[in-house]
Amino acid sequence: MGLNLETDEDGLIYKLRVHRDLVTKVLKLLKSEGISSERTRNNDPNGDIIIFRVSDRNKVHRLMQKLKEVYN
Repeated sequence: MGLNLETDEDGLIYKLRVHRDLVTKVLKLLKSEGISSERTRNNDPNGDIIIFRVSDRNKVHRLMQKLKEVYN
């Protein structure tokens, strides 16, 4: 199914909305797993989400692998 986007701007807006919604979904997933995290701001070069406890790193990695399996 193709998107009917009239302008280049429409395509950019669509991609930004998808990205925003994906980050929101990941934040909700992390919260449901008891992982303390927050959305970053100002186009942080380190990424879109900050994880506060280093000890959660492996758990976060496993969750992201599961998401990739579902959506790829």
